[in-house]
Amino acid sequence: PPPLWSRGLGDVYKRQVGGSAYLDDLVIRVPPCLAGAVVPAADRALRPMGGRLNQRKCHGWSPETAEPAGLPEGFWRPEGLLLLGIPHGAGPSRGEDAPLPAGHSAVERHQEKTLEGYRSFLAGLEQVVRDAPPKDPRVQTAVLLLRPCGHGKATHRLRTLHPALAEDFAKELDEATEATLESLCRLDALTPTQREQLRLPLREGGLGFRAQASLRAAAYLGSWLGNLEGVRERCPPGTASKDRFTNGDRDWARALTNAQAALAAEGVHLNDQGEVVPDPPQAAWAWEDDGAEVPQVQRALTKALDKKRRAQLLPRLPPEDRAWVRSCGGPGAGAWLNTAPSSEVERFHDADFCAAVRTRLCQEVSPPGLRCSNTYSTGPRAGEHCAENLDTKGAHASTCKVGGGVTRKHDALVRLLARLLRAAGYLVATDGPGTWEPRWDRPVRDAQGNQRRDADGNLLWEHARLDLRLEGGPEEPTTYGDVVVSQARAESWVRLGAAADGAVAAEAVARKVRRYPPEQVPGAKLVAFSVEAGGRWSKDAKDFLWRAAGRASERHPGLAELGSQGRAAVYSAWLSQPSCALQKANVACLHSVS
Repeated sequence: PPPLWSRGLGDVYKRQVGGSAYLDDLVIRVPPCLAGAVVPAADRALRPMGGRLNQRKCHGWSPETAEPAGLPEGFWRPEGLLLLGIPHGAGPSRGEDAPLPAGHSAVERHQEKTLEGYRSFLAGLEQVVRDAPPKDPRVQTAVLLLRPCGHGKATHRLRTLHPALAEDFAKELDEATEATLESLCRLDALTPTQREQLRLPLREGGLGFRAQASLRAAAYLGSWLGNLEGVRERCPPGTASKDRFTNGDRDWARALTNAQAALAAEGVHLNDQGEVVPDPPQAAWAWEDDGAEVPQVQRALTKALDKKRRAQLLPRLPPEDRAWVRSCGGPGAGAWLNTAPSSEVERFHDADFCAAVRTRLCQEVSPPGLRCSNTYSTGPRAGEHCAENLDTKGAHASTCKVGGGVTRKHDALVRLLARLLRAAGYLVATDGPGTWEPRWDRPVRDAQGNQRRDADGNLLWEHARLDLRLEGGPEEPTTYGDVVVSQARAESWVRLGAAADGAVAAEAVARKVRRYPPEQVPGAKLVAFSVEAGGRWSKDAKDFLWRAAGRASERHPGLAELGSQGRAAVYSAWLSQPSCALQKANVACLHSVS
């Protein structure tokens, strides 16, 4: 105001006025005596640009000053402000080392309100499942909505809240989420190891519901490192500096140091360049006044934590469960949990979805003491039951060759792959003479190694009939595809499956190569579409599908315009559909033996 300038105080007040904006949020800093003038002045400034202030959402607050006189009713907020819907913990403001909102109690109140809203959302999901038509994919849809629309919503709060302030909030959110998952998917009470598996990402064999309580340090530290330049720009010299960080005399500095220590205790470290490393570096990250921002460091920290936690979980599991968790990991293996039910192959009935989730989490899907009820349809035992003892985790059910369940699973994948590859421009044959390659025929031998003969004295041969024959034009050789599904829990595979990721699928490929030696058929190529029952594909299968997805995207004008992004979209869809088909077939095998 002019009187202040006339007293020579204008420069003082000018230095105390500032503003920040993000999207449609404005934060204006003024001396308390000017609080009442901010809204009219901002409104006048915005109107020529077509902007209008929502007067009901305009509020004022100061960490130290009482409410100035003459403000409209409800304008002053003694408990503090919310910025972008988030209560901020202690951190450097522009000029004062105080939180933007008022202290601890305001943050707690907002967290309680957030938790109340989140619990209402969870209750609503459960109610929708109860009320929706029974034939709809109710549970599948609810679980799909839970991750992005509910669970993930809290992550951004952890980026701005002091980790100590967010601890109870995050734990309560995790408990609410997991209780809802138990209810929706009809799970038994989770054991400690099942809970740890549930919290792993899909690619690591989990359900993708990371524990928010375990992300606090990574989220907070990552938020700071990704915004260093903005912090320096908006803070007066010396407010957010190396000296402050080193001395640890401010809450934000201590919080950053504690976050680094918490991550280091789990075996995740930052070097002086802000890079995530598995071992303690010679020079750890520390605040430097000219240090560069480190983009996406929260993602790198989270991935490193995921790998550490999985590595800690696996040795504590029995070999069968360890092999199964490995089998459930890898690109596309858990895609069925993240796929919208937009087509018949992608839709799960509620009971099937719950059974698939229970199986993935190593829960019992069959009571002990039962025998397999699959029935022989031909041969001397036609009409008899298999009668093998059923294990409680479903391994026998997914491998029993009596009753046709294993064959139906195999054939469903063959038909689906054929349909997908036709979209890539391949001429595909799936049965009959088109898939017979006589150069791979081999003699049928007796115990002494002699080639056997039939009743008429004719030599017996094992004909090489593969699942797929693909002709991709002159630019590609004739490709023979053979689908093989391996159960990592099976007695014949469990030792290998428990030892390394993808070992079962890789050995199944090696067996196919030994059966169909490439040198016997020059000018042709064999691709073993090898997949473990948990969903993990072999490298050869993924590589072929990736190349074929590129062919498919190039044939579609819209996808071709997107280049590599178009290929990635096709590849993602191609992994999702077989993932759904495989898990539905696994559940069908469970039903058939009971």
